[in-house]
Amino acid sequence: MVNYATSEGFTYNMIILKSFSLCDDCINIEVWEEPSCSEKLNRLKDYKKNLINFEFVDEYEIKQKDDMIDKLSALISKLESLKK
Repeated sequence: MVNYATSEGFTYNMIILKSFSLCDDCINIEVWEEPSCSEKLNRLKDYKKNLINFEFVDEYEIKQKDDMIDKLSALISKLESLKK
């Protein structure tokens, strides 16, 4: 379980904030452009992988984490389809 008063809690909050920001950057991308899109795709994948490692007991926190993972997954799929 994540304790928000620890470095783990800080790390989780930073990943969530960076994920929100990156999602906003990626949502309107319509054309694959190197190297920007590759960098964003790699960061999306990293954030998703890192979020999956956090374990929660509280239903709200579980939902928040799962919702962000879903958003990241959708944008990963979108960027990968643009790359082709």
